Amino acid sequence: MSITTQFLFLFLFTFSAQVAQAHPHIWAYTDVEILTDSNQITGLKVLWKFDELYSVAFLQDADLNKNMKLEKSETEYAIQTVFKENPESLFPFIYLRFNGKTHTFKFQNPTIWMAEDETLHYQFSIILDQPAPINGTHDIGFFDPEFYISFEQSYDLTLPQHAICKYELEENKNISIYGGLVNPETYKINCAGA
Repeated sequence: MSITTQFLFLFLFTFSAQVAQAHPHIWAYTDVEILTDSNQITGLKVLWKFDELYSVAFLQDADLNKNMKLEKSETEYAIQTVFKENPESLFPFIYLRFNGKTHTFKFQNPTIWMAEDETLHYQFSIILDQPAPINGTHDIGFFDPEFYISFEQSYDLTLPQHAICKYELEENKNISIYGGLVNPETYKINCAGA
């Protein structure tokens, strides 16, 4: 085998190994509603519905009494662990730009439950520390920089009814994750106000 062939083989092997690793192990199907007060964006209401395999794994860990149900005390423990003791673990998944500016935020009203179809659901509100004007261009999305979790965002973004807004869900070419192999989707929102 020539040195050129060896190099080409090594390149292809290395690249294919990266591509093989560049796939998620958890899927979170995401619904988003923009929260407003008058002409200000105050935050988002978010629903994550996880895939069946991850939901089973979560239940096995969260079901402390091993009765194959997620009971109220177990749900409260999960909420306490995820949203109250360690909320910063969720920050890397949340991408917010209102008129080009980042905003600090906190979580409110988190709930966790297992649905009848045995899938895990997280629902919570993201409340901005400082509201942002509705007028302008906004970019929001959810993605895992490590691409271990794939956030599959709904094409139906719930917008404020009193504002004139248009949006698209598209690959964000300004964000590159997983060694440049993936450009995650974000909502590009343009609002003309109320």
